[in-house]
Amino acid sequence: MSDQTNRVTLAEPIVKRFRQADGTEREESIAEVTVRKPVAGDLRVLDSATGEIGKAFALAARLTGLDVKDVDKLAMEDFASISAIIEGFMPPGLQIGQTSSAT
Repeated sequence: MSDQTNRVTLAEPIVKRFRQADGTEREESIAEVTVRKPVAGDLRVLDSATGEIGKAFALAARLTGLDVKDVDKLAMEDFASISAIIEGFMPPGLQIGQTSSAT
């Protein structure tokens, strides 16, 4: 594993369904996702998302290559693992999905 990406083996694989050109459906199981190291531009996705959870889902989708609909299907433990990796990439003082309060 490099310092640029982290892989998460999903406790509960995601099943995606696709309709093919001939009208038949096929399924694809995703058992592992790679969380890539974010770049500054990835934070722009947060502008269009609303709420803390929405921002976390949008960033997780962008950094894993999953659709937001796929992130919705993640088991809580898998989402927590992905979120922890993303948080580990963030520089000190920058926390995504949390608001700061003036004291």
